Amino acid sequence: GGFDPLAREIEMYELALSIRPTFNRARNNLGVAYKRRGRVDDAIEQYQLALDIEPDFTEARANLASAYYSQGETDHAIQEFQVAARNDDSDAYVVYHLGVLHFHEGQYREAANYFRRAISRDRQMADARFFLGETLLRLGDEDKAIREYERAIEIDPNYISARAKLDLLRDARRARSPSGDSPNGAVRR
Repeated sequence: GGFDPLAREIEMYELALSIRPTFNRARNNLGVAYKRRGRVDDAIEQYQLALDIEPDFTEARANLASAYYSQGETDHAIQEFQVAARNDDSDAYVVYHLGVLHFHEGQYREAANYFRRAISRDRQMADARFFLGETLLRLGDEDKAIREYERAIEIDPNYISARAKLDLLRDARRARSPSGDSPNGAVRR
């Protein structure tokens, strides 16, 4: 076969770790490379080794949680993201992912709280806005959901999922409204 950049990357991290086994950034990156290669068990091992050395290594903890989630171990994933959030409460990514996990588990109130916390840490996190919209929709608050989709689009004008959801909701509203107008009388576009 030809040149395999991922195999080369793995070799480089393994070499770095053979020279300096406590080089945690390399250990975490090796885990990421293993996971991209589909070697999730090896990735988990690398994240755990990194955390043995540095328990507050938020990125490794979040990657471990993500690896657990990819294997269907949602409880382990939530547990690790919670530890990461306790270690670094300012990390919007970690808090956002806790929201996503709770959302996929159907725990919408918890999910909404995590998405709001993520947004308070990073106002430009369009994904958190979108998922808060999805969560609010499932909790029955269509107006607030629409506002969150609109905010996601303000942050990222190319956010296709948010645009599609907004169009869907607006079309459904027009269909429900007797005159084809939105409830407040103004045609929204």
